[in-house]
Amino acid sequence: MDFSILPYQAADKKLLEKITSTVREHLEEAEFDLGMLSKELGMSKSTLHRKIKAMTGLTPLDFIRNIKMKEACVMLNARQLSISEIAYALGFTNPKYFTKCFKDEFGVTPTEFQQKSIIKMSREV
Repeated sequence: MDFSILPYQAADKKLLEKITSTVREHLEEAEFDLGMLSKELGMSKSTLHRKIKAMTGLTPLDFIRNIKMKEACVMLNARQLSISEIAYALGFTNPKYFTKCFKDEFGVTPTEFQQKSIIKMSREV
């Protein structure tokens, strides 16, 4: 059976895209939380929690943090902002906590990530 044609699959994908775009709109807001996200999406926190967990396997807070960490990678590779500026731009009020979250997510600090990307880029040239 081809599950990709089931209507709830498309609805879930659309909801996930809406959640992701809403989080991206509020990346720099430190106070943006599950309550604000659920309000913007017009659903209860418990329903949103259940849906995100079912679709991604992550809690909503982990899902939001995951989006922020992916954006951090893009920003770190661009090398236009310092690590502290990136942390603040992603809604973290403490750069040390940002570094901890980044290391928890990827196993390296933001500085190590940048150093590895320089080495990778120099090998590609």
